[in-house]
Amino acid sequence: MFPFPNFLEFNLFTRIIGGNDVLESLGDELTALGITRLFVVTDTRLKEAGIVEGVLRHLEGKNIQVAEIFDRCRPNSDIALVEEGARRIAACGADGLLAIGGGSNIDTAKGMNLVYTLGGQLLDHQGAFNISRPMKLPLAAIPTTAGTGSEVSLGAVIRDSGQQAKITFASPHLAPRLALLVPSLTAGMPPALTAATGFDVLSHAVEAYVSVNHNPFTDALALESIRYVKRYLVRAVANGGKDPEARYGMQVAATMAAMSFNVALLGAAHAVAHATGGLYGVPHGAANALVLPAVCAYNLDACPERYRTIAECLGVNTCGLDSKTAGEAGIAEMRAMRELCGLPATLSAVNIPASAIPALAELAEGDATIVTNPKPIGRAEIEAMLKTIAGD
Repeated sequence: MFPFPNFLEFNLFTRIIGGNDVLESLGDELTALGITRLFVVTDTRLKEAGIVEGVLRHLEGKNIQVAEIFDRCRPNSDIALVEEGARRIAACGADGLLAIGGGSNIDTAKGMNLVYTLGGQLLDHQGAFNISRPMKLPLAAIPTTAGTGSEVSLGAVIRDSGQQAKITFASPHLAPRLALLVPSLTAGMPPALTAATGFDVLSHAVEAYVSVNHNPFTDALALESIRYVKRYLVRAVANGGKDPEARYGMQVAATMAAMSFNVALLGAAHAVAHATGGLYGVPHGAANALVLPAVCAYNLDACPERYRTIAECLGVNTCGLDSKTAGEAGIAEMRAMRELCGLPATLSAVNIPASAIPALAELAEGDATIVTNPKPIGRAEIEAMLKTIAGD
């Protein structure tokens, strides 16, 4: 059988530079984007810790004025916050954005840019690939976690508190123009956050690799990301900021996984994770860790050879095993890594009652990420799967 898809596409939208010294070039990089009045999107924790000040210190002597520091981002930022930020951008006359922080901060900046550019309300623009023009302002991103890959991704996920749902926005026009990977900025991540964001990386890479939309370019990035997660995640959780190699490895893994799912897209694990985040506020990485092995077990018979390759990237010795058995061993390795990282394995562990399963399944069934899952899955199948991880 011809090994390549009939149609193959891969695009890179973001300039990526990495290393502990790249902040030295921040001013020059922002100047090259035409930025003279900068709107900074971050959160109070990073500002109080001096991280924001440390980043902005590298603009001294450059023709760049910080017009405003918007430090009100929070995990699962919501629509009202995004729309307020868009109004602040207009009021201060900024001509460029810099997002500093985790995926929520970067997604918030994307949403602000979207509303500032197109007007109206954020929900007017929800959906995938329906934005037809570039954003007005260039966006640069400096991630301080290693998980979402939002620094290069085409999407943003924003919480709608009224509907208790996470809303997806996706377009190449949303991708940051510049991403700076500075591993020293992730050194202060606590173990629980390191673990959760790291499992988010694994879920991105695994779902991109088994997606019906995968191609050879996305495969290469996804598999290398999985290898990096296996090599570095447990080390990063255990060693904290004392292991700069592991910190840098996880940053690279996160960015590679996002570059892969930009094209291949994702699957049912993300659909369910979005549902648990929307209804119960479960942090995204922890939600993915919770459901990823169960979703992989459901999908296994649709593409056992791919799950065998995933197992090999996770260090499983598959010699003498058929593909299905090898895939099962890979899923067992995911569960073992999850346990080593101290992440939740049941719905009850994140305070979700079994009675919530029908509502979660209904919400997940309508999530856009479910479309590229390798095996068709509907509400009944999601309910059955969630019952296997309900817990007490």
